[in-house]
Amino acid sequence: TLPNNYTFSGNHFLNNKALEENRLGGKGGAIYLSADDRTDKHPKYEFRNNEFTNNYATLFGGAIYVWNTPPILTSDNIFHNNTITEDINNIGSHAVKLVLLVPETTNRRLASFIYEPDLQVASNFTMDNIGSTIKLVGQRMALLDMYDQVVKDDSISKLYLDVEEVLDNSQIIHAQKGIYQLNNVSFKSPPNSKVQITIKTD
Repeated sequence: TLPNNYTFSGNHFLNNKALEENRLGGKGGAIYLSADDRTDKHPKYEFRNNEFTNNYATLFGGAIYVWNTPPILTSDNIFHNNTITEDINNIGSHAVKLVLLVPETTNRRLASFIYEPDLQVASNFTMDNIGSTIKLVGQRMALLDMYDQVVKDDSISKLYLDVEEVLDNSQIIHAQKGIYQLNNVSFKSPPNSKVQITIKTD
């Protein structure tokens, strides 16, 4: 247990591992930071002039994993070759937001798409003159962490789509490595009606 205010300074974290076993662990190859959910209990952690090299985590946060307490990271910290199972990953956290994604097809890493969050998407949109069946095809949404990275260790969370004034008004989509695939999602609504789609996660 660390004190509420602690500075990591001048350390070299080398070849550490956080391995998953029986669905436990696997986050924060060198350091796992967590704090109480209450805002008045959040500690202040700071990293200055540290080096993180060849650290590994099975799931997320090759060097550092953060739960509820983002540390201060100064520019003199060095990260090199810290990895998770599928990718380079220096620091990660739990999910903090849900965004619509667009594929970045010009850059692939380990034969997978790299996604850029489309942060310009408005929270409300309107579709006019559509039929009685609303279809969402080929859209992707993702859970992002504090550092705008897809939360690749999450294949448990559910995405709920609720539509008001619709005959069949509920859809549940399961995350796959932090990504929700909205393929062939459809809702049937009465003619000449207005509908509102609410999207939320658990």
